[in-house]
Amino acid sequence: MTKIFLSPSDQTWNSYSGVSTNESAQCVKIANACKKYLEMNGYSVMVGSPSRGYTGRVVDSNSWGADLHIPIHTNAGGGDGTLVMTYSGSVNNPYVRSIYNEVAQVSPGNDDGIRANNSLYEIMQTSAVCVYVECEFHDNSTLAQWIANNTDTLGKAIAKGVCFAEGKAFKDTAQSVTPPASLGTLYKVQCGAYAKKSNADNLASNLEKCGFDCYIYRASDGLYKVQCGAFSKKENADRQVQAIKAKGFSAYAYKE
Repeated sequence: MTKIFLSPSDQTWNSYSGVSTNESAQCVKIANACKKYLEMNGYSVMVGSPSRGYTGRVVDSNSWGADLHIPIHTNAGGGDGTLVMTYSGSVNNPYVRSIYNEVAQVSPGNDDGIRANNSLYEIMQTSAVCVYVECEFHDNSTLAQWIANNTDTLGKAIAKGVCFAEGKAFKDTAQSVTPPASLGTLYKVQCGAYAKKSNADNLASNLEKCGFDCYIYRASDGLYKVQCGAFSKKENADRQVQAIKAKGFSAYAYKE
């Protein structure tokens, strides 16, 4: 049985636009909804306390022996859509992909993809695979209201993602949903491929200076490749490609 640690945001200071609430309050609701659905499907679940802070929740997750660690946040900064972050070596992990796909499907904004992030504490310090979920943007009043009205929907989507990653049907009190035939198509954005890792490192550094999240992986052909995101919708991958090209770099999207 997979042990899942849910880590809702403790950021009470992040107020919602146009709604009298905050990030922590809504993420606790999402986490509690997710726990309800995961337990219906046979998982052992622990919800971390916001009062513990993210460092304390990492300690609790590791001490409990979690198999999967899921921080739950809502986003800000003028965008929209779902973003999932994880360790660079976990971008193609089935839990990462499946949770992202399910949350992105219910979120009203344009999805923001799966991004490698090796700087966030919860991603780097948890023993379990970490799937860091940003559920829509709360600095947009329309989207903030949508989050507040759909905490159960978001919690259910995360739980579905866990089930589907294992090929399990998702059950709730109303229905049983068969997992998709695959974890879903991802459109990946590639910016370069090099025989020398130092060249890939240089490109990644320059891209990051321009505000793009990217990671380096070594492909089966031995080349070091620089990737800047993975998206469930082709139009969002194409948008990323155009933004990268506008900064003078080469990029293209391909379907996995």
